[in-house]
Amino acid sequence: ATKVLFVFIILNFMFTPMIVLYSLGISLADFQVFTISIYGVYIVIYLVIQMVFSLLNSYNISKIPNIVNADNTTKKYNVLVVGYRENPSLFTKCLESVYALKDDPLLNNIYIVIDGNKEEDMYMKDIFTTVFPNSNVKLLEELPSSNNELIHNLKRDLYSNGKVHCILQPHKGKRHVLYTGLKLSCLDKEQVKGVLCSDSDTILDINCITELAKCLEKEEVGAVTGNLEIYNPYSIISYLTSLRYWLAFNLERGYQSFNGVVLCVSGPLGMYKIDCVDMFIEEWLAQVFLGKECTYGDDRHLTNQILALGKKVIYNPRAICKTDAPEEYLRFFIQQVRWYKSSAREFLFSLKFIHKQSLWMVLDLLYQFVYAFIVIIALLYILFAGTFQQLIVYIYTIIIFNMIKGVYACILEKDIKYILFSMYGLVYITTLAPAKIYSILDIKDVTWGTTNRFKTQSKLSVNLKYIICIVVWNIFVASGVFYNIYRNYHNISRDEVITISCVCGIIFIKYVVIILLHRISKRKSNKENTYV
Repeated sequence: ATKVLFVFIILNFMFTPMIVLYSLGISLADFQVFTISIYGVYIVIYLVIQMVFSLLNSYNISKIPNIVNADNTTKKYNVLVVGYRENPSLFTKCLESVYALKDDPLLNNIYIVIDGNKEEDMYMKDIFTTVFPNSNVKLLEELPSSNNELIHNLKRDLYSNGKVHCILQPHKGKRHVLYTGLKLSCLDKEQVKGVLCSDSDTILDINCITELAKCLEKEEVGAVTGNLEIYNPYSIISYLTSLRYWLAFNLERGYQSFNGVVLCVSGPLGMYKIDCVDMFIEEWLAQVFLGKECTYGDDRHLTNQILALGKKVIYNPRAICKTDAPEEYLRFFIQQVRWYKSSAREFLFSLKFIHKQSLWMVLDLLYQFVYAFIVIIALLYILFAGTFQQLIVYIYTIIIFNMIKGVYACILEKDIKYILFSMYGLVYITTLAPAKIYSILDIKDVTWGTTNRFKTQSKLSVNLKYIICIVVWNIFVASGVFYNIYRNYHNISRDEVITISCVCGIIFIKYVVIILLHRISKRKSNKENTYV
């Protein structure tokens, strides 16, 4: 009750000044060209806190000792990789990285669970037997569940056949293949302390078990996630995504980790304490939202279930993997829609247990929820009711805000490429904003959205609604820009025209640089593949 009261006071302290000052039209400082609002102050303070806490998290993680006498450790760790009709090349690289882990002294069992048991899925079994010859392969005719003996019989069959296993089961979605691997581990929790979960398009670093496991050894920690890198920055969208991933993990998750409240353990690289998972795995599998079975957001809900137990969820930047990012614009958009739907759903679930976690989790949830709407509403207001000067300041603000993050990454990584993250603001306005709006309007749709990567093309009929959303939004925004210019034509000064021309020129130059960089990267990749 005390914590709830404290949260209520803090929220009033945050939002009351914003509402009052905006209602009265008062700003904290007015420099003619731009004003500083209370919300702007909040955002700056929040960014500084993120930077400081993420650095402190990295320092704390570096001080955690590795597990000594790993060979004699009572409880060990499983590796679980799940996939559905994956690109053969990606799946091969994934299994080769898993193969390199098989002699890790902390490893107990490896489970490769394939979401499909038809003829079209057998190529994944063939790839598995090529990478892991003489290993165990099980073909299931029905889905394992707590209501049948299949999972128990499967465990007995696998137990005496080495420690590397491939399971093919009827296609039902990622959550069900995760369930199979997690449930097998739960049945073996006397020997297993945690499970490293990954996807079939992910390349795991040789030290990922060691780095994640040492964090999970702490009693208060229920799950830990690692650092994701992109190995295919060969288009503008995947290149910018690679920059975004660095900041998403090494700034945002690093900040959350310092307080033990990482909101999402990433699918490609996360480890869960099996004693915790065993407490909610049946409830997690049967999750329903608005009367429909949940088919995505599995990792976010797993994380929320861990947090609901009062356990900490942390991030270790030293545990690394490389994963595939969408290179096609439409696939990227659909991915973001799916993520935003699960975020909105899990935001509501988070409200049930905020009293069990740090106040920092409350603040972070509010920031994620409020920030997007303020950015979108501010844009719409400026376009159709604001001045041309405000439009210029809005564009500059987004570019500079992202540039500050980019400079932070440049300093830590000693790589100037991160300065190009300032371009991500345009991706936000043109792509992420409509994705957020669409995800709310279509939140009851539980379909995955994209086809599997083994197929080369998606049907236009499936993607048409997304294309319409993107086109309508961007026409709407472009119309707003022209309307703003038309409405304020007589008040636009020569200096403002020069300013906006310079901004457009900088944006154009950055796009050219990004195109050149990703073409160079693609050529290098093609050469490496040729030599291999």
